[in-house]
Amino acid sequence: MKEEKPKGFVDYTGFKTGKVTVLSFDSWHIQPSGQRKSKWLCSCECGNEFVAMGSNLKKEGHTTSCGCEKRQIFVKHREKVASGEWIPEKLKGQKFGRLTVVEFKQWDRLSDDQRVSVWECLCDCGSQHSTRRSNLQDYSSCGCWFREKISESSTKHGMYGTPTHKSWMKMKERCYSESYREKDYYQDRGIEVCSEWKESFECFFDDMGERPEGTSLDRIDCNLGYFKENCRWADLTIQAYNRRMNTNNTSGRTGVFHLNNGNWQALISYYKEKIILAYNVSFEEACKAREEGELKYYGWTKE
Repeated sequence: MKEEKPKGFVDYTGFKTGKVTVLSFDSWHIQPSGQRKSKWLCSCECGNEFVAMGSNLKKEGHTTSCGCEKRQIFVKHREKVASGEWIPEKLKGQKFGRLTVVEFKQWDRLSDDQRVSVWECLCDCGSQHSTRRSNLQDYSSCGCWFREKISESSTKHGMYGTPTHKSWMKMKERCYSESYREKDYYQDRGIEVCSEWKESFECFFDDMGERPEGTSLDRIDCNLGYFKENCRWADLTIQAYNRRMNTNNTSGRTGVFHLNNGNWQALISYYKEKIILAYNVSFEEACKAREEGELKYYGWTKE
């Protein structure tokens, strides 16, 4: 049964445009809306046969060949580029960041079919610089911009990369970096850095001084943030003592633990070694032993 053509159907058989001659109806192209558009088998003067949309055939100048015209133009252009006959001039005098394009320099070969233009430029700092077209951006320079930024970050206070500066960077990472692995101990608890320290390493250094060897930054009250009155340089032993009380601690006193027989014991950690201060004693005696141990080993006590 012969397929019924929709209302307004235009038969393009024999229609000519440019190098194209329509041979016959090919098929229907069904759009997502359900509308049908005709597709036509065509021949080109170069000898190729191809299928074109009817809507493109009726648009003057839209489909005038199988694509051979564009390919020929591209081949001729590539031959001119290869021979050096064609030299681009459209970038001459344009400014990209700190670079002003002076003149075309050469072609760099990327592959057998691809070349990229290289341009001679003058930087605002006064130096000459050659670069590829793809590298010319709004922030381009001869490299002086990048060197200035590195110099600014490393020599502004002269302490970039020192232990003190690393502690300052780590402090801000704990409180503000989304990728910090232990953010639940800091960001989720609302621990923040005071505005003076957050914005300026110099302010942090003025308040804390240089980091002593074998220490790191410690908050005296681990439930508060980073500010001058709550921070100190402390070794690992002091920091271990200053940790928040374990959630399964039932005594309410750091280092005091309940025994199965109903009595208590007191422990203290000193340079990675656990020391028994009292064992199988009353709660009051265990607390007293812990307090005496803190004074003996740490030089001060929380209580």
